Amino acid sequence: DATTGSILHTVSVKDVGMLDSVGFTEDDRYFYVVDSWYGYVTLFDVKTGVMFTQYDDEDNGMAWNIGEKVFNYSDHELIIIRQTDLVIWDFINNTTDEILPLGDGIFNTYTQPLITDLSPDKKYVVMGSHGYGYGMRIMAVDGSETIPMEHDDRGYSGITYCGNGTRISAVSGTMYYVWDNGGKIILKGAVEKDGVYSSEMIDSVMLNYDGTVLLVMNSEMLRAIDVSNGEILWEKTNESNV
Repeated sequence: DATTGSILHTVSVKDVGMLDSVGFTEDDRYFYVVDSWYGYVTLFDVKTGVMFTQYDDEDNGMAWNIGEKVFNYSDHELIIIRQTDLVIWDFINNTTDEILPLGDGIFNTYTQPLITDLSPDKKYVVMGSHGYGYGMRIMAVDGSETIPMEHDDRGYSGITYCGNGTRISAVSGTMYYVWDNGGKIILKGAVEKDGVYSSEMIDSVMLNYDGTVLLVMNSEMLRAIDVSNGEILWEKTNESNV
């Protein structure tokens, strides 16, 4: 409960596995938990905590069957990332519609497109991979367009659109990246400390609503960067005791 801080529900799907992400459906009637290892997306009633329904992809026989995040597509549908396609799951009628087949070789490997985000207007998905050399791209949900993204031969994580959908950010080890929505890199940089490149990995990055400021975070610091020129606007560190 956000007002009192008291626990309303505690839920579990399996004694083993990973809880990768959680979220609410678009109408706030249900909350969901994602276990990408076993291929579950499980919906629970917000008011009662009782399980409502479950998407189960465990039978395809591979670990990391689905992506670590799912996305609201309508008030009764979620987009789920699988190894060779994306599916729209109608959780009211428990039906699925396969979209954007990904079996053209770029992602059709053990290194699948687990790192994705849905654009705020729900028209595009951006996807990359944990693995090196497997490419990155932006694809229209209706299949009408594929936009290759500029990228280095690296693995990426934390790919996220900014609030208005004009820019995309991601992390790769000690590097941070920002693209425009046409796939062009507009900012690339590495974490530095006192003018020297740091070996500290970046935990996450976040763009503000219009993509003009990038927050870069790790265990040692929180830094705000001007996307237009790469300049550091401000920084908080462990030493600053903030």
